[in-house]
Amino acid sequence: MKLIQSLIIVLAVYLMTACSGITVSQDYDKTADFMALQTFGWKPRADVEHGDPTEMSGFVVILADGYARTGCHQGNRKNYY
Repeated sequence: MKLIQSLIIVLAVYLMTACSGITVSQDYDKTADFMALQTFGWKPRADVEHGDPTEMSGFVVILADGYARTGCHQGNRKNYY
């Protein structure tokens, strides 16, 4: 009986720690005027040859589409790195 109680306590503690929140922080220049930006770019992955169509993940393509809808366009890549 004590073994079962101990296991239940250990399991409860484990579940409580597994559900704990994640600390998120951000660091950016709060005086920067991000609304003035009109272009964006992505740094190419080191493990993929530049220009390979599989270079950009689906998530990046979705982000690029969203930026394009707000009036930003993808600039010349070599200006970003």
